[in-house]
Amino acid sequence: MVFKGRGKSGFISIKASLDDKLVSLNDDTTESQYRLSILKNECKAMKLQVYMHQKEMAHMEAEVKSAHCHTVEQRQLEINLVKEQQELLCLKYVLAKLEAGKDSVGGMELSTAEPSSQD
Repeated sequence: MVFKGRGKSGFISIKASLDDKLVSLNDDTTESQYRLSILKNECKAMKLQVYMHQKEMAHMEAEVKSAHCHTVEQRQLEINLVKEQQELLCLKYVLAKLEAGKDSVGGMELSTAEPSSQD
């Protein structure tokens, strides 16, 4: 750009105008950098929060799986206990019939021989 006839005062006013624009641009750049750094920090915070939630969910899933396995084992033990109690009651019934002197229980012939003990 060529400025004719302005002289030194024209040059000073142009320089002052350019300095003002430069300061304005510098302020805008600083503000943009500040906003960008805030957004980067928010992004990092969100990523950390997602990571922590994923870890928490994995931990909770492991707890649920463990609790489920424990519940299944508990139910199986209860079923086995009921089966054993049923068998015990049947044997007590047979013993009571034998002690009452009957030779048959429920249509089955019972032998009077002593049962052999098994270790």
